[in-house]
Amino acid sequence: MDDRVALPANIAGGLTDATFATRVRWDGGAAWQRIFDFGAGTGQYIILTPSSGSTVQFAILNNGGTTQRLAGPDPLPVGEWANVAVTLIGNTGTLYVNGAAVATTTISIHPAAVTQTTNYLGKSQFTADPLFKGAIDDFRFYNRGLSAAEVAALAVPPAATSVPDSSFSAWAAGYSLPAGQTGALDDPDKDGNVNAWEYLTGTNPLLSSSGATPQMKVMTAAALGLGNTGKTYLTIQARVRKYRLGATFIPEAAATIAGLALPSAATNAVQAGAPTPDGSFEIYTYYFSTAIQDSPGGAGYIRLRATVQ
Repeated sequence: MDDRVALPANIAGGLTDATFATRVRWDGGAAWQRIFDFGAGTGQYIILTPSSGSTVQFAILNNGGTTQRLAGPDPLPVGEWANVAVTLIGNTGTLYVNGAAVATTTISIHPAAVTQTTNYLGKSQFTADPLFKGAIDDFRFYNRGLSAAEVAALAVPPAATSVPDSSFSAWAAGYSLPAGQTGALDDPDKDGNVNAWEYLTGTNPLLSSSGATPQMKVMTAAALGLGNTGKTYLTIQARVRKYRLGATFIPEAAATIAGLALPSAATNAVQAGAPTPDGSFEIYTYYFSTAIQDSPGGAGYIRLRATVQ
């Protein structure tokens, strides 16, 4: 994205309790990009950034006073869709990522106290800050603070839709698939992996279990770059296309199979470092954030789920 959206003045004026929510795909880059920035220059603002350099962060300031912040433990994941929401209820602010609360603190500045003459999606009011790199979808705000359950409901990923894009059609044509088997959700080799998944991972849709399919194994904390804590983690590694037009993969983890259906499952699967380049593919490693030693009964489940938009 190399543009921004300008919104009307005073768009969130008059609000005390409020909720800001959106789905974003952040493609990485420099710190202090903006998902949104409402305010009047650098002395008054309401902002949400995918990364302050180390964390996803919401910040609010009025009349050049002291900035009040909500900061998550990490930046937003790179290259993947995430739901981000901020609720302001009374003097309490809560930041959510994919339906799970990642930060709660006192926020006593209300949006009504911030002059809002310049309001952007994708652009900062600080000239040195870069434009947002990625995509923003379904941006919304409410004149009340949503409950945790309501925020979680916003974060549930939409169901997959069978709408093959041009890149998928071109890939499928190169394999001379059987008649009626070129759709994104078809499975010509009957191996349980639909065409969309084969396309995503670069495997052969006519040969069962071909190519580099996701691999699960147990790894030590040290191997994952978490320090030598003596603990071990369940991981999944996958080789996926760098440019995934029309397809998204979502890592999920939970202590039980039923837990994989909860919105919090997406926050339990953490990316271990940057992906490793592999030609037109990248190799990603994810781990279940709860160590095997800390999981009830030593059990855990991790998976990758693909959708076609």
